[in-house]
Amino acid sequence: MNVVILAGGYGTRLHEKTHKIPKPMVNIGRKPILLHIVDYYLKFNCRKFIVCSGYKSNYITNYLGKNYKKIDRQTFMYKGAEIKVINTGVKTNTGGRIFAIKEHLEDEFFITYGDGLSNVNLDLVKKVNKKNNTALTLSAGHPSSRFGIIDIKNGKVTDFREKPNLKEWINIGYMFGNIKLLDYLKKDDVFEVDTMNRLINDNQLSAHKHNGEFFPVDNMRDLREINKMYQEKEAFWL
Repeated sequence: MNVVILAGGYGTRLHEKTHKIPKPMVNIGRKPILLHIVDYYLKFNCRKFIVCSGYKSNYITNYLGKNYKKIDRQTFMYKGAEIKVINTGVKTNTGGRIFAIKEHLEDEFFITYGDGLSNVNLDLVKKVNKKNNTALTLSAGHPSSRFGIIDIKNGKVTDFREKPNLKEWINIGYMFGNIKLLDYLKKDDVFEVDTMNRLINDNQLSAHKHNGEFFPVDNMRDLREINKMYQEKEAFWL
């Protein structure tokens, strides 16, 4: 089964690293985020990966070509799995990246972002998709507050919670789609806005509620924190 990894953005909030390398190639420990994500999908017997690259695409192919068996100029073998890197353009929107590689997709496939780690049960995501018979199922998680939350009563602080998870649900990636999704894609789409709103209008978007861990690497503070987790053997995705 295909796994599509969206990995073409500039990663501007991580500029200290991404002015030289694409964001999915920033290391956690000694391994790029991209390969941590691949390793997670390998646990669920996924063996074909399509990396939708863009910004500094050559860095990804050069890295894989240097460290793993090369099948052709854009395809590599990693732990018995095939990773195909397709340059979908530097300025292409997320939906446009998926549109650009649709001829490579099988009837069912996963889609995720190249900068977020989770311990979501992918079998349950697929199960929700089958049950609801939708074109796409996303994984929904609770975001963590960037700040501590306080309660105030009569001018006095009655409670303080250090960066708790919020009650709202957000799209955390780790999506599962099928061939019906291809009819909703257009080459200029922002996937999370244009494509998903078409799906919603046709009742073709479902969600798996994930109450476990999710960590997007958006900035240097996130990168330091997730590397600390890894070093202290608290890497929830392993």
